[in-house]
Amino acid sequence: MKDPRTFCARNLAFLIYRWLVAGFFVTGVISCIYFYFWRGSWFIYLTNWGFVMCGITSAYSAILITFHHFTSDLWIPPSIVIKLFWACYWITIVVELTIGIIYWAAIFPFREAHHHDMDVLSGVFCVWTHVLPTIAFTFDNLLTALPARFLHFIYPIGFCIIYTVFTIMYFFLGGLDAYGRPYIYLILDYDKPLRAAASIILSYILVILLSSLQYGVYRLRICWARKYFNSR
Repeated sequence: MKDPRTFCARNLAFLIYRWLVAGFFVTGVISCIYFYFWRGSWFIYLTNWGFVMCGITSAYSAILITFHHFTSDLWIPPSIVIKLFWACYWITIVVELTIGIIYWAAIFPFREAHHHDMDVLSGVFCVWTHVLPTIAFTFDNLLTALPARFLHFIYPIGFCIIYTVFTIMYFFLGGLDAYGRPYIYLILDYDKPLRAAASIILSYILVILLSSLQYGVYRLRICWARKYFNSR
């Protein structure tokens, strides 16, 4: 029989890990809003929607693990709480990977002149919002016992549909980006509807592909876990 002190130590280590991740992303969201509020324009960007999801999901997870740690092993959260976390987690893990790929492939190389001279602070937040979430949550997908299903791509697709509707409404209501342009992203300039529609459709396809990739990471984790426990 395993030493119960080892079991408790592992639980404590995981609890600390969860709160470190939550603190990292919640601090990132708050500080990013503080430095780049842009009279509210911070909230129009998909990057920042995804970053907020990082903060929400990591804090949500830390709170659930804290309740589990300090209550009986028989404690089970209400079904709606688990399902909501499940949805938030899969939205975050897939949308952040999608944001990173689209940003570095389709947005970063075509920045306008006022974006090219990036200071140190902007560089830090660029990495914080477009690189670190994917690394952190993909690692988390390998580490945790959270189950996944192939059809979970409906959650990030739903999230992206909500954002698409928002961008359309924002455009037709005359909204401007942080630099006074009549679109949020150049690839979502609805004055060029065919290009915008193609960008949206390709993005949705990418979301489904990347959700499948993260599902593959989950299956790899299950395979490793079975080999590890069968060998003990």
